Amino acid sequence: LHQLYIFQIIRYEVSINALTEIYATFTDDTARFTLSVVVVLSTILISLGLNYTNGYLRTAGFNYAVIPFTSSVVVLLELFVIGMFYGFRVVYSNTTLMVFGASKTEGKKIKLLINSLALVLWTVVIPIAVVFAIVAVVYVDFKNQLGFFDVYNWILIAAILSPVPIMCIYLNHALSQMYYQHSQGNSIRPLFKRNPDLWGPRSRANRTEAERAERMIRKWW
Repeated sequence: LHQLYIFQIIRYEVSINALTEIYATFTDDTARFTLSVVVVLSTILISLGLNYTNGYLRTAGFNYAVIPFTSSVVVLLELFVIGMFYGFRVVYSNTTLMVFGASKTEGKKIKLLINSLALVLWTVVIPIAVVFAIVAVVYVDFKNQLGFFDVYNWILIAAILSPVPIMCIYLNHALSQMYYQHSQGNSIRPLFKRNPDLWGPRSRANRTEAERAERMIRKWW
């Protein structure tokens, strides 16, 4: 019981801190107190719906079916987006530069081997593992007749993953607008220009080093 209360307090603090980081309106004491009260009351009202005969089964289904399934799908979609629009080689090049001393490693053959293994890990091993996790969660539920994937949990899964098709519709609209601007003779190159304030190293030296590493890794493949 003591650990349960601790976990609840941690969840409240994480939710409150996340909202205060996003919205600067909640930085003063009065707004933060109001936000804390709203978060606590909301979680209490939500938890009241689980205090019935099948409340434990609903909670277990959420923890062992909904969360693993949705998180695996999100990870798989993120891998697809990163691989298609950014490139796994560039991602690995950027992440290795973030590790202290990684950029000073000597030996191009060793670097080539490490980058090749990382490329196989990102493009083959991790996607297969994620797909296997999704299939395993559904298979274990139906094989053991646990009933976690019922209609209500599928509705909840669809609600959690609903931002994905919404963003696809928005992206399609944005692409159509870009094509229209391009057809009118306007340049869309500034849209793809790197902005250090939004992405990438802020320091000029670190940015130059990252660009050099990206050019080097493109030469290896």
